[in-house]
Amino acid sequence: MNEHQSAVLSIKDDASPTGSTGLALQGVQVQGRLDGLLLRTTIQQRYRNTSGRLIETVYTFPLAHGASLLGLSVTLGDKRLSGAVIEKQQATQRYERAIDEGDTPVLVEQSAPGLYTANLGNLQDGEEATIELEYAQLLCFEQGGLRLSIPTVVAPRYGDPQAQGGLAPHESTDADWQARYPFTLTLDLAGPAACARLSSPSHRIEVQPVAPEQGETVRVSLEQGGWLDRDFVLRLDALEGQSFCITAPDGDEAHPQAQAVLASFCPQLPAQEIAPLSLKILVDCSGSMAGDSIGQARRALHEVGQWLKPADRLAYFRFGGHCVPVIPKLEPCTPKLVARYAKAIEQTGADLGGTELHAALLKVFGPKSKTATAKADVLLITDGEVWDVEPTVRAARESGHRLFVVGVSSSPAESLLRELAEHSGGACELVTPNEDIAGAITRMVRRLRAARDIALQLDWSQPVLWQSSLPQQVFDGETLHVWARLEQPLQAAPTLYWSAAGATGSDQAEAVQTDASDTTARLCGARHADTLPKGEEKRALALRHQLVTRQTSLFLVHQRAEDDKAEGLPALEQIRHMMAAGHGGFGSVLGILGTAAAEIPVFCRRQAAPEPTLQRRAFQSASMPHDLGLPSLWRKPASRLSRWADKLRAYLDAMPVEPGLQVIDDQQQLESSHKLMLAAFERETASPESAERYLEQLHTHQTDPELQALLGQLSLIAGDRAAAALLLDLLNRHLSSGSALSRQAERVLRSVLKPLSPAVRAEAEQVIEAALPGLGVAAGG
Repeated sequence: MNEHQSAVLSIKDDASPTGSTGLALQGVQVQGRLDGLLLRTTIQQRYRNTSGRLIETVYTFPLAHGASLLGLSVTLGDKRLSGAVIEKQQATQRYERAIDEGDTPVLVEQSAPGLYTANLGNLQDGEEATIELEYAQLLCFEQGGLRLSIPTVVAPRYGDPQAQGGLAPHESTDADWQARYPFTLTLDLAGPAACARLSSPSHRIEVQPVAPEQGETVRVSLEQGGWLDRDFVLRLDALEGQSFCITAPDGDEAHPQAQAVLASFCPQLPAQEIAPLSLKILVDCSGSMAGDSIGQARRALHEVGQWLKPADRLAYFRFGGHCVPVIPKLEPCTPKLVARYAKAIEQTGADLGGTELHAALLKVFGPKSKTATAKADVLLITDGEVWDVEPTVRAARESGHRLFVVGVSSSPAESLLRELAEHSGGACELVTPNEDIAGAITRMVRRLRAARDIALQLDWSQPVLWQSSLPQQVFDGETLHVWARLEQPLQAAPTLYWSAAGATGSDQAEAVQTDASDTTARLCGARHADTLPKGEEKRALALRHQLVTRQTSLFLVHQRAEDDKAEGLPALEQIRHMMAAGHGGFGSVLGILGTAAAEIPVFCRRQAAPEPTLQRRAFQSASMPHDLGLPSLWRKPASRLSRWADKLRAYLDAMPVEPGLQVIDDQQQLESSHKLMLAAFERETASPESAERYLEQLHTHQTDPELQALLGQLSLIAGDRAAAALLLDLLNRHLSSGSALSRQAERVLRSVLKPLSPAVRAEAEQVIEAALPGLGVAAGG
């Protein structure tokens, strides 16, 4: 496996379905309530230590795009504690200090766009803990309905999760194909949402009315339970969008009367003449698209062909490890070209290796131009499973093209796909294997043919302290959310004025509602923080509104009694994800609900099982002898599991290897050898016992004469183990590229060096300072 692979294949002789190491995560329970367009959700992650040793669990998990973490609670034994948001560096220091002192800290960090990490330290053998996280997000009404998605799994992504994705060494989204984590869900729908036509393309669901005293509300739950191997998706159709305005107090010392405001509009734009398309299609043909996803892509491509007109122009590209221009430039959609396009679709497969999305987009965009070519649109069909997010989004923003993104698979990388659309003035649709891909393409074509140049103006009728930027594009009947902070309380709902295709209009909420809670103010603060560069203003805003950002973290600590303190260092348990259903052709979710998701009338208490078709009966008898809740990969006979493992190895090994090493000078060679030594130590640090053995044996296995001499001197002063720890700590601190060790490795070094007296440390420092030039290390680093 090369350094750009983020998935790890873990295969054990034991056929236990619980995971790779015993495993601490017992399951996840989700409870939510949708009121209007506001979804508030609570996630409960249940942990139990059955490993027979002290552990630290680290679980990197996804949240929906635009979701804001609002709270943290932890139950450990009979105690329940609540966390608070503090500055990130302070949270990390307090977490490490609690580990050293034998207490049990919990730290929740933002790891990357849409990804968060829950760290639970010093969970003793036999103990159970529940981490409860609360978040909120606003949904958007789109062409007749809502799509509610709760991500549960991170599929393997192409690229380097640390160098490109920004993950720390202790954070991991690696997959274990044997892992199985139960998933349960309860979702209450209030108000107009309770009257929607409901369907789930991802899970079988039950719908029941809730007690009348709670108003018009229905409860959605999983019929058979589920697993953390695919996103939960609920469609709410037959709804009408409407504008509304919500305000809440948000005063501070500088502006005591300030108000946070959410103004939501659903403008009805006039019908217009159909504009010819200049459309560049880019489809993902990487290995991760094998199976369900490439089938979806081909169906989408065929559907696009049904909407093409002679006046349209079309180009078609495929990409994976490289980009293949099938129809390399925009050409009129003559019958000959359409036939050529149809033939190309039939030859489209998941056969191009890795996922070089950034490079492919640059090739499709072409050189910047002020001609009509610059007004072309791009239809991107992909699962979005890449780590190289920021350069890709930046390229889309600067391209002059609108990106219309169709995200396929049972767990697409939502944050990247939506950001590509939002920053370019396009739109995004996520489509699971059992969703209506034709409907998604129909909606996309309507948007593609919509007016490009729409002027928007928002009138608040009073001074505005801050307002979220208006989008580059708005589409007929779709939600536009605008956040603002006003100096004084709002007297009347703001008015949105628009002009498009020679027509003008306006939209305004009927009344201003007041939010008595702090939710509106905190969500407004989150959107404001998103627009700020990293710095003091952003940090202060996050702390005031208790928001988790890249500069702030949620933290709490359970202080143990003296006779209950944890002893020694915890072993690291990185919670590996289940293999995402259908990813790279491993398993399939296509057809598990019948040929289409069953729609549920509001008055029904339970979703009736559809009469099995011949195709569905055959599918059930062949692959699902027990229950639909089995993870997709486990719907295979035991005799075939080894072949699945071979396929997985082949898929992971198919990612391209970096080019050969460049010529390096002596200084670089020395630093490279130092990094190799640190990397060897890093591999042992998941188990503190293994790390300490490595330190004890480093002197006898060291071949570099300069290092061996230094270790010999230090051993006379501090002993073999502390000598090795002093050396590794020195090399780690003096690397020109910055620290190479994870916090777990640094924790081991800190533990070994802690007993040294100040006099011993001072003597050792003198020996080290004298040896620095011979090691190729600059003094004073």
